[in-house]
Amino acid sequence: MGNEIYQALWEYQAADINLSRFERKLRESQTRKKLLAMRNYLLEQQKKIKQLEEDLLKGQRNAASIQEDIRKAMEEFAMLDQDLTDLGDDEDLEELRRISREMDALSKQLNGLNKELNDISKLAYGAEGVLKDAYVKMQKAKTDFDALKALHDKELDEAKGELNALQAAVAEKEKFITDPALLAEYKKIKKNRLNPLAKVNEDRCSGCNMTIPSLTLRKIKEGEGIIECESCGRILFME
Repeated sequence: MGNEIYQALWEYQAADINLSRFERKLRESQTRKKLLAMRNYLLEQQKKIKQLEEDLLKGQRNAASIQEDIRKAMEEFAMLDQDLTDLGDDEDLEELRRISREMDALSKQLNGLNKELNDISKLAYGAEGVLKDAYVKMQKAKTDFDALKALHDKELDEAKGELNALQAAVAEKEKFITDPALLAEYKKIKKNRLNPLAKVNEDRCSGCNMTIPSLTLRKIKEGEGIIECESCGRILFME
């Protein structure tokens, strides 16, 4: 493979690094970091509100079910009370005891149901307060998010000119790389390294400074395809 194409790739890499650094600067801006943090907070608040709403709905359903149980228990209690009223003096004493036992059991059941209903009411009241507070916080966060989004959009708009120029420079340099396989390998390595291409300086890789084996050096000199550093994986070439 001719040395000219590696020189072209070297120049392409220089333009590519400038673009990558500028893009990283945009990604790591304080405004963007605050914007992402606010977005995550909003998502957490939305999740919290959804859970609170589900808990309230569940509580309402449980309360309705308990109220129905209370209604039935009171009807049964009223019937037993009527049975007790209708009980004559000559009625079986055992029947009187049965009615009394059932009334006691129903009374305990009603007490338990009323306690459950009261507990649910307290939880619902507390949940409503938390939900209201969550809505207020979310509204404020949404306002802050919108302001940060506007500021971030402005920063991106101001950077657009330089970004477009850097992208155009990379695209122009890419035209001179006539080996698709070499460019594809470069882009593959670029996923893990800012500079996928390294020069050989005094039998060392300029990328990791490790000594290159003599056999590898010979292959590079003779242009035997794409040769990568055994230590760092960068594409190697000699000027």
